[in-house]
Amino acid sequence: LRCVRLLSDLPQPVSTSVEAFDFALQVDAAIVSNSWGYVDPVPVPQSLALAIENVHQNGRGGRGALVLFAAGNDDRAINDDELQAAEGVFTIGAINNFEDQTPFTNTGRAIDLVAPTGTLTTDIAGAEGDSPDDYTSTFGGTSSACPVAAGVAGLLVSAAPDRTAPELYEVMIRTARLAPYANPDENGHDLIFGFGIIDPPAALRDLLGL
Repeated sequence: LRCVRLLSDLPQPVSTSVEAFDFALQVDAAIVSNSWGYVDPVPVPQSLALAIENVHQNGRGGRGALVLFAAGNDDRAINDDELQAAEGVFTIGAINNFEDQTPFTNTGRAIDLVAPTGTLTTDIAGAEGDSPDDYTSTFGGTSSACPVAAGVAGLLVSAAPDRTAPELYEVMIRTARLAPYANPDENGHDLIFGFGIIDPPAALRDLLGL
């Protein structure tokens, strides 16, 4: 498990994001979980799109890394040229405890799956971390849904390390559970819920042929 400090209080150049993905490639990361993005609907910079695609295609010895992104919390549709719609990106939206749309999650054709949003997370740094306690209660949004899906992706890679990233994406999509409030199109995709709610047991059983 490796962490990259990408954001700060000051604006960062695109090269910082590119370097982060280059680092993921260098350390041979299997899963790259991203709880960040652009608030404004801007096209993804080409250098960043290429860096993401490179990790997705060439990570894990050529089998490809799974690159997951939080959909964002701006209650708007993601354009087809934005970061979450870039080649190789698997985008995760958020649902609440009733498996319904949250009031903040972004939507659109870029949404692949949805996962539950959290409210608490541990703070392993203790008093030196974000909170003086051992946990913080301000963690949530699609930034908490994305790590849920990333954890499932990590489980699948551990179970079948020889599978390619596109194959594992396909397993997660194929085994997703239909959201109760979804209205999927002819391809099984809903603009709010994507292809459904991520289903860890179903994905693992499918992968292992159980």
